[in-house]
Amino acid sequence: MLCRDPAGIRPGYLYTSEEVIAATSEKSALVEVFDLNESEVEEVTPGTILFCSGDGKMQKTKFAASQKPRSCLFERIYFSQPKGSEIYLERKALGQVLAPKIYDAIDGDLENTVFTYVPNTSLLSFQGLTEALSTLAHQKSVAQCIDSSKKKKELVQKLLQMSSPLVRQEHLIKKRSDKRTFITAENERKELISKIYEVSHAVVKPTDTLVVVEDSIVRGNTLKVSLMEKLFALKPKKIIIVSTSPPICYPDCYGIDMSRLDHLIAFNALIALLEERGQQEQIDRLYHASLEQLKKKQSVNVLQQLYALVTFEELCQKIAQLITPESRSTTRCPVEVVYQTLEGLQEAIPGHTGDWYFGGHYPTPGGFEVVNQSFINWKEGAQQRAY
Repeated sequence: MLCRDPAGIRPGYLYTSEEVIAATSEKSALVEVFDLNESEVEEVTPGTILFCSGDGKMQKTKFAASQKPRSCLFERIYFSQPKGSEIYLERKALGQVLAPKIYDAIDGDLENTVFTYVPNTSLLSFQGLTEALSTLAHQKSVAQCIDSSKKKKELVQKLLQMSSPLVRQEHLIKKRSDKRTFITAENERKELISKIYEVSHAVVKPTDTLVVVEDSIVRGNTLKVSLMEKLFALKPKKIIIVSTSPPICYPDCYGIDMSRLDHLIAFNALIALLEERGQQEQIDRLYHASLEQLKKKQSVNVLQQLYALVTFEELCQKIAQLITPESRSTTRCPVEVVYQTLEGLQEAIPGHTGDWYFGGHYPTPGGFEVVNQSFINWKEGAQQRAY
């Protein structure tokens, strides 16, 4: 028996033939195991249940009306293997749409910028970003040449520069383990993250900005505990951490274990900002509002009102502070965090709208209950899941 939820939150794919009936959460698994074309794999319709009898016959039945599709974006960003064409191109697009933002962050100085990535799931986004930056830099150079009234010799020199490599790509970070810290058991995570990465030296110069591409920043612990000290040891002029997903501000309750707000660095940054401004009363007010919402069972995400008190830029700046080790807080090497926007996410991965992690718009009433209960648990100091 197999079923898929009415909103299509979790993925589901099916392959049937005279010999086999097989279903998986990833299309690429069926393509690889059975040597298929992607077109031979069927997506399970949301709200459908499939029964397979002992004689091999399969029956499909709708158990609920299909809702507005809200397939989980975190599946596309992090969990799914990029073996299929869709996931592969989406991961690259996540980096590509960030190119203008990163170009501005480095003031267009590609000559004195080194680009690297955190292995392994951010590799394709890193490739997409660097390819798009190279194209963008060429376009800007051509525009400058067209608009320039300088001497012919200077124009020729500019054109020669355009033909040389523009983006300095280095594989600086090595991962010592195949484990993913995000899905590692809590009691093992602290020991794992302290030893998981090592970096290559003698590549970054003191005049270089170091741009590090990561697929997402959930807790921030891996960056702060394992990686940031090592990046500082490279002695760059500046460190820019690039997250190809937006800040993860809200908990999940649909199969991914992200239900505790104190585990989300974006939420910790929000609270730190509000406390610095003396806005504790806003936290208290919305805590009581969350209690009321649970009683009324209304689909209202109270936490959105708290995030509305700070800007996107302020949140990013505070997260940059939180991932900087205390021993480096007074260093001359500044840290900047550049996050993907929701608009960029939608551009890179069209057709998948399950963005409640980032925007707080849940596809079910239960999701709203979980986010409000998570906020209550945090305020009351209850260290437990909200479901």
